[in-house]
Amino acid sequence: WSKPQAYLSMPQVPDVLHFLQDMSSHSAAVFSYSPEDVPLCRDVGSTESHYSELERLLCSRWDDAMSNGVFRYDLSGITSRTMPGKYGFIAQRNPKRFSHRRRPDDMQHLTQPFNPDRFNFNKIKEQEVLFEIQRKSPQGREQPQENKGNHRIIINMSPIEYGHVLLVPEPKSCLPQVMTQQSVQMCLELVALSGHR
Repeated sequence: WSKPQAYLSMPQVPDVLHFLQDMSSHSAAVFSYSPEDVPLCRDVGSTESHYSELERLLCSRWDDAMSNGVFRYDLSGITSRTMPGKYGFIAQRNPKRFSHRRRPDDMQHLTQPFNPDRFNFNKIKEQEVLFEIQRKSPQGREQPQENKGNHRIIINMSPIEYGHVLLVPEPKSCLPQVMTQQSVQMCLELVALSGHR
């Protein structure tokens, strides 16, 4: 497998990240941000390469998981090409995703209730958790202790591409897998905190 050329010379994750120790003694990184950290706009015409703290953390932890054999397969043998047309869609051939991925659960409807007996994100191994997300309140006020670190960035065990991850909001709340206003807002904020879109 190979990561994009731009990431090969990426600077190391800064020491300002916080590390917490959870009950299973697995060292979990925590990425903290507040709404004030999210840029309202960025010059989309700029060609300057910028790697945010979020991207450095994500790529560093993703590389560690790949090196430690946490994924179902590596990314060797994947081919892709840009399709003709005004949108430049990318077509990818990834035979390992077809043959090695976990068989998806049978979904009966979009708002299927949480079922603790079936697959859910509380059953994943700690090695699949790259880091936790801590969203601070405005003006740097900390969230209540019971809400700290309750969002997770985890690997997709059957990745489509380098850096393929999942945002799992509040896994301990045992919610059905449906979008909420809060989860969509967090997704948009994390995209805005990225140096690349």
